[in-house]
Amino acid sequence: MKALVTGGIAGLGLAVARMLAQEGHEVVVTSRRERAAGEIGLGAACGETGEGRIPADRPAGERIRAVRCDAGCREEVEGWLSREHDFDIWVHAVGPFRAARTPLADTSVREWEELVSGNLASAYWHARWIVPHMRSRRWGRIVTFGYPQVEGAMPWEGRGAYASAKVGLLAFTRTLAVEEAPHGITVNMICPGDIRAPFKEGTIAQARSHRDSGTPAGRPGTGEDVARVVRFLVHPDSDMITGSVIDVTGGVQYFPFTY
Repeated sequence: MKALVTGGIAGLGLAVARMLAQEGHEVVVTSRRERAAGEIGLGAACGETGEGRIPADRPAGERIRAVRCDAGCREEVEGWLSREHDFDIWVHAVGPFRAARTPLADTSVREWEELVSGNLASAYWHARWIVPHMRSRRWGRIVTFGYPQVEGAMPWEGRGAYASAKVGLLAFTRTLAVEEAPHGITVNMICPGDIRAPFKEGTIAQARSHRDSGTPAGRPGTGEDVARVVRFLVHPDSDMITGSVIDVTGGVQYFPFTY
């Protein structure tokens, strides 16, 4: 099957893309920035809305194709998806985030628009092209990314733009799940915990050699933890799981938020 991981050229998205490729899927990743091809196993760097491929003699399960496309820019998304939208699996791993905390009333228009477009509007722009293809196949798997306790819409001081977009994405996810269930399409949300470098693209085995006293599970979370949940959700036999929100936090309760 053919899978799209938006924002999959780095971080948690890349961990997901690698696992899907290992499962034998044809994987396309998108990003608004270039990254050295060797870092992700591509044979050539990504060009302007172009693509890079790993050598053809590599096993099919290790092949990932990259497209430079800003998920938060409607013109770029529609320009590319109008040519290629035949995806059976779509993992929306984009999530522009700002480290600096800014009160809502002091948030610039530019920052608000970037965070809302990248985290929320981007899902709509992609769905308009991808969902009709899935309907025609009467099968599809969609996974979005939220944050822990997004269901409670709890206040997140200094992160109002990001939180507003993700809470909106939750409503989008659950509505799409109900609307598309008759077409054999499932739509779920994963909420990763505060997973940080170097573990965003790391493995569980690597994390187990590190202690994290702030996590009940006792170790840092990793990209592999998230990717394993995605692998489960996109399986053909996971068709009874839709409209769900799954936290991957190691048992941490984040409210009130400290990060």
